[in-house]
Formats: sequence, C-alpha cells, structure tokens
Amino acid sequence: ADDVYEWGQIDIEHITNQKYRTLHPDDGSQLYRCGTLSELIKVRENEDSKPVLLLGCGNSKFGEILAQHGFKGPLFQVDVATSVVQSMSERCEPWIKRGIMEIIEDDATQLSAFEKNTIVATIDKGLVDALFCADEYNQISSVMNSVHRVTRPGGVFCIFSFSQPEYLLPKMKSGLQSYEWEDIEVRELD
Repeated sequence: ADDVYEWGQIDIEHITNQKYRTLHPDDGSQLYRCGTLSELIKVRENEDSKPVLLLGCGNSKFGEILAQHGFKGPLFQVDVATSVVQSMSERCEPWIKRGIMEIIEDDATQLSAFEKNTIVATIDKGLVDALFCADEYNQISSVMNSVHRVTRPGGVFCIFSFSQPEYLLPKMKSGLQSYEWEDIEVRELD
C-alpha cells in the first residue's frame, strides 16, 4: 500500500475489512469481532450523497484509496495549510472532476466551511494523535466540538489512533460543550 509509512503494519485491507477486539476502557474486557469500514462509518461503497469528512488530510493518500475502493461521498478532505490544499487539489484532480472529492482549506477546530448537521461520517487518522502528543488538549476539545456540530444526528466520528484509549479518551471528553458523544466504541485492529 502507498500509505504504509503512515500506518506501520496496517494497510487499507486492515481498515476496510477489520479483524478487531472491542475494548471496554471501563472494565478492560475484550470481545473479538470482524467488521468493515462501511459498517463502522455507516456509509457503503458506491453509495451517493453520504458526505464523509477527512480531518487534517495532509498529503495522505487515504482519501484517494477510499475513492478507489468505491466510496463516493462526497469525500471532503480538510487541511489548514494552503500549500497542502494546493498540492492535494492537483494530485486529486481526477476525483475532484468526477465530484467524488473536494479538498478544502479549513481549521479542524472550527470547520467553518461546513453547515451544521451536514456530514454523515468524519474520519481522523492522525490529527487528534498529533494534538494529543503536543499536549494541545484544548484544541482536541475544539475539534470534538466542531465535528459534533457538523455531524448529522446518528453520524459517526471515527478516529484511528496509536494512543492508548485510557489516556486519550479523557482528554477528548474534557472541555466538551453541553452534550455527550453516544456509543463510544474502542477497537484495536489485529
């Protein structure tokens, strides 16, 4: 896979067809299961009009890989850096022309380019980890709040992280506005 340097031993097949353990941070119990990315984010391949937001896309090929696997979204790849947005717009031009993808310059702590309740699923595969490792906990709360604002009721926020959930989850929950995320599930990919 082209993104191996980002994922270590995990490739797109591990993501799209998951073998995982569900971990319950409260009591430490585990349950072994199989599933798919489609099931996780509630968006099936080749399904139109199911907007998916990819936070802090950087120069990752993850959005392109999702498009190659049949996700039609539209896939909104967001990054705060103008230079990244320009280079990704050039690289992803075929997907953009087909209406499958948009590359948007926006700050994940605000997501000002998006209206309330417009996104079905948001995927993060590095931004929250980067903020966590930099001790930027207030920014993690801002990301959580902005994602909650743009996500449709019943939508999903999927975070791929190398951080331990017992340390990351409390930081993610602190500083949230007057709501709770429902159905928090921690999966460890095998």
